[in-house]
Amino acid sequence: MRIQWFQDVVDKLRGKSDIKGEGNVVEFDWKETKKFAKVKIFGSNNEVRIKSTEPFVAQINIGSKDCPVNNCRFFADKKSGSNGANIVLMEDNSSVIIGQDTIISSGVNILCSDTHSILNLNDEVINIGKSIEIGNHCWIGMDSKILKNTKISDNSIVAAGAVVASNKTALPEGCILAGNPARVVKENINWDRKRPKQYLNENKVKKDDK
Repeated sequence: MRIQWFQDVVDKLRGKSDIKGEGNVVEFDWKETKKFAKVKIFGSNNEVRIKSTEPFVAQINIGSKDCPVNNCRFFADKKSGSNGANIVLMEDNSSVIIGQDTIISSGVNILCSDTHSILNLNDEVINIGKSIEIGNHCWIGMDSKILKNTKISDNSIVAAGAVVASNKTALPEGCILAGNPARVVKENINWDRKRPKQYLNENKVKKDDK
């Protein structure tokens, strides 16, 4: 008991977790994830669940000291990994959902909320963030930004440095998004975690064996 208490103190001092509020849930299916994912929550009834057994290196921020939020959800499904994403939710009832077998490169920002208000001429807020959905088997490239109210379809790639803004129409599955703002530059694609040389060599061996 004393060892766990001491570890909790050490983790907090290192910035690994800072959770303020009631009814918050942080759950990792793989205990090693605790070494990689840093979680900060300010507010109540929020949840962070990472089901993957891949390394998930990320900073996950839900709310802030000056603006706590409630009922938010971050979820990453099986076989998905991250190499240093910054994930931010700053609106009540907002969510970031990542499907299975998705990889997130270094320097990626997944921002489900803006940090300032944009108003129309009637002083109504028009930039409220609700959700980000990243499908199954997606590849999110280095230094890209995924902004509020976006949905990325299964088997898709977000190119390095792309800025994906809110989608008013559904994106096709198996597409490449590139640019700022990002647009579909190629369709009917898929991808594999192996490097091109490895993939070509393995395919050649399979063909030779037939």
